[in-house]
Amino acid sequence: MTVMASVVQNDVGDEVLESLVAAGVVACDIETTGLDPLADQIGTVQLHAAGVGDVILQIGAERPDRLCQLMSDRRVRKVFHHAMFDLRFMVAHWGIFPANIACTKIASKLLEPEVENSCHSLQSLLRRRLGVTISKDQRLSNWLASDLTTEQIRYATADVQHLARLLRVLESELLQRDLQGLFDQCLDFIPARVRLDLGKFPDVFKY
Repeated sequence: MTVMASVVQNDVGDEVLESLVAAGVVACDIETTGLDPLADQIGTVQLHAAGVGDVILQIGAERPDRLCQLMSDRRVRKVFHHAMFDLRFMVAHWGIFPANIACTKIASKLLEPEVENSCHSLQSLLRRRLGVTISKDQRLSNWLASDLTTEQIRYATADVQHLARLLRVLESELLQRDLQGLFDQCLDFIPARVRLDLGKFPDVFKY
């Protein structure tokens, strides 16, 4: 059964937060006005979890405290594709302390380090790994609009609906190839890497 997306303003409610925490795994994605977390805005945050379905938050001027609480909750695994992009925005705008993050793009790069970078896109991974086709035609549309179009809602939810299943497939292969430990270490480093990037530090590991 297809669950219709809930479009809400500013933040999730208490009941939705409880349901997301109870689900244990939440797929996450954002839409922005550009690529620079220090200059551009977050338009929407979309979430998907079993038993909850799709939730799209239209971000306003106020900090979404319950969403930020979810991002910092170690009990809940948050699954992103290219988590670095989303979390740079969330940390820059809301000062969150992300915890228990997973990233399907990092998993893909560990499994196929030799392929072109375009092969690690969500669109490519879903097609190759799950046989799912998604459109990226709304990527540059107006995500600050007060009323999202049907096409925007469909686009936003498609980006999160398959993430948890994709991660399961990728982690199964990581385990088979003895790469799960390295993947976990990469994930643990994400919060520090986000803060290094936002602070414009040089490569602290370089000689």
